[in-house]
Amino acid sequence: MNISVVGLGVEGQQATIALLKREHRVYASDINRKIDLSILNQNEINTELLDLEIGSHNLDKIFKSEAVSVSPSLFDKDICKKIIEKNIFLSDVMTKHKNIKTIAVTGTNGKT
Repeated sequence: MNISVVGLGVEGQQATIALLKREHRVYASDINRKIDLSILNQNEINTELLDLEIGSHNLDKIFKSEAVSVSPSLFDKDICKKIIEKNIFLSDVMTKHKNIKTIAVTGTNGKT
């Protein structure tokens, strides 16, 4: 699956790593030219599956993706609104394929 990750803060880097480990082709971008990519750099990733762009977002690549993961800090930005309009927002794509109940257990202690 071809997936784009928009925004490479902590969440975006973690999403990129998780997607690459599942052998998806990932286009990852951030407009911040000075973004700290230490999380991404500290992990063994398949660079053949990664198309990394720093300093801009290539909308053609994003809109050609089958799904897009957007950093939560960008939810109120125009780029996120455009992605949602194209019906390629990752959470929407995933819910189209599954009709399951999800149970979340939160908190710091006692889950094991």
